[in-house]
Amino acid sequence: MRLVGLCVRNLVSRPLRCGLTALGVGMAVASLIALVGTSRGLENAWVSNLVARGTDVLAVRKGAFDPLSGSVDASVADRLRQVEGVQAVAGELVNLVVVESDRWLVASGWEPSEFLWQSVPLRAGAMPGPEQPRGVVVGGGVAEGLHKSVGDTLRLEERDFIVTGISSGAGALDRAALIMPLPAMQELMDRPGKVTGFHLRLSCRADAARTTQVKERLAAAVRSLRFDDTREVAEHDQTLRFLRATAWSVSAIAVFIGVLVTLNTLLMSVTERTYDLGVLSALGWPAARILLMIVIEGILIAAVGSALGVVLGLGALRAIACVPLLRGLLEPAAGIRLVLETAGAALLIGVVGSLYPAWRALRMNPVDALRHE
Repeated sequence: MRLVGLCVRNLVSRPLRCGLTALGVGMAVASLIALVGTSRGLENAWVSNLVARGTDVLAVRKGAFDPLSGSVDASVADRLRQVEGVQAVAGELVNLVVVESDRWLVASGWEPSEFLWQSVPLRAGAMPGPEQPRGVVVGGGVAEGLHKSVGDTLRLEERDFIVTGISSGAGALDRAALIMPLPAMQELMDRPGKVTGFHLRLSCRADAARTTQVKERLAAAVRSLRFDDTREVAEHDQTLRFLRATAWSVSAIAVFIGVLVTLNTLLMSVTERTYDLGVLSALGWPAARILLMIVIEGILIAAVGSALGVVLGLGALRAIACVPLLRGLLEPAAGIRLVLETAGAALLIGVVGSLYPAWRALRMNPVDALRHE
């Protein structure tokens, strides 16, 4: 009988135990996909949003844990505009606000007439003008979820605003957008003259070397701010780094549990097959072949669990993206890289979980094994 066929028969003869073990491995893989995918989804949503806005460099206060916690004088924008290579500067105030008394959304206040407003495609209505100081533009997802249309009143932090436009952006953050003029946002948050950061558009965006030089001039001009390229923002944000580390830590624990479950199943299998392993040894099977058989069984269980885990993980990731508090804040990220990482984790579970049972099998004396029956 071929070795792989024998391994399959050994596993099929214990369907309940092996099935539960594969489910345990699958849960470990699913947690890895869901947690890491959620972390990367937040990063992707933020970076994609900055790219859509035409932001080349984001300036935030040094030491700020995240963009929401930073506070900078809006007047600093004038100093940034004087730096050679800077084409445009737009201040932004971002914060969480209570919408309609029962929902939280990320609201943004933008300086009127700056380039950020030009990056918002509208499917209905218009941008708030001087005659609408409390006008807001909402994303399509917000409009649908709150059943709002142009001209409706929107309650924010116990104050009434008017929906002047509805965005047609397809990105996660675009659909969850809530944008208003900067003065209105400063009044709403009781932060007059303050912003959380600045979006900078450079005149040399296609030249990496010149962009670096401009960033150095910016850092020299305003030492209290940190200047990050759009693609670097996610790497430097402390909140995202914390979420990323948490996701990998919890996933590592889940993988360790999967190893223990696999080890326990294969160890019990080796103990129950003491006589069978003794017969194989008496028939001339070398120790390496017996070891390989146990390891293959572990890998087969891990392979089945991995396939199950990918399905469960992708489903969980989509479910997380639909949670009301997270809807529109992340773009589910489960590309080929993450799938390969989970496949490697599943292989690790199968191999590591089978090593000790395989070692136990190798230590058996064929004569004692035959007496076991």
